[in-house]
Amino acid sequence: MGLLSRAHEIKTARLPKPAYFAKEYSRFLVQIKRASTMKRLYFSLSIIITILALALTGTQPAQANFETTISRGTTIGLFADLGDLSFILEYRQNNVIGRWTPAFDRGLTAFIEQVRDERSTRGTKSAIRGIYIRDVLSMPVVQQPGGNAGWVSESDNTITQFGMATQYNTTGLLAHNTHAGAEFAKLQKGQVVSVVSGDGTVSRYKIEAVYQFQALQPTNPYSNFVDLETNQQLTATELFYRVYTGAHHLTFQTCIEKDGEYSWGRLFVLAYPLQ
Repeated sequence: MGLLSRAHEIKTARLPKPAYFAKEYSRFLVQIKRASTMKRLYFSLSIIITILALALTGTQPAQANFETTISRGTTIGLFADLGDLSFILEYRQNNVIGRWTPAFDRGLTAFIEQVRDERSTRGTKSAIRGIYIRDVLSMPVVQQPGGNAGWVSESDNTITQFGMATQYNTTGLLAHNTHAGAEFAKLQKGQVVSVVSGDGTVSRYKIEAVYQFQALQPTNPYSNFVDLETNQQLTATELFYRVYTGAHHLTFQTCIEKDGEYSWGRLFVLAYPLQ
């Protein structure tokens, strides 16, 4: 009985005309389109705000899909019109480690092409060919002649790799303060150092310590030194072990000039691999 009554109600009910359905469906499509557009806009803005917040606070999130995409060198359409994508570079500087493809840093890309050695043999492909710090310095690196640990390049724009330091799992980078070493005074904690090898591979480090010492006998290679921050006195051997041993790192070394004495002191800048 109930089914028959329901069938009668449906039969006698006044149904909307086809034109009504068409009008309502069109309104529905317009609403869906507007909602979809706003959703995409809010999503895009949320991504940009999140990335900028991470760059400013230095927060390191888990390995996100965003970073995975960037590290593969894929261009994301959302960021296509943001200049040279400087905020992505800042994100990479704080969150990406070790060896990567410099897809967005045009300065580094050009530097790699400048210093890489296409003729490198298997044994020299890993040799360091250049040091790059965005907006600070970009210099080629040469190795010391065998058996001459005191040799340092006289070029105004070349860093010398300290061969002896490799025995202690450290990369030593030397320069005279009258030449390329003058630029070492610009190095500061937090800066990211890109080390370019002969095959174009890039390894990244972050500067974590800056030390300054006075040489008590500037012209004596065995002079004692005084830490200008703590006033602690160290022998030459103790100073060497402080800055060139321990976990793998980079050590930039140059002299400090004062009152016309170019060997008055020593500057050491230590950078550790990004993790």
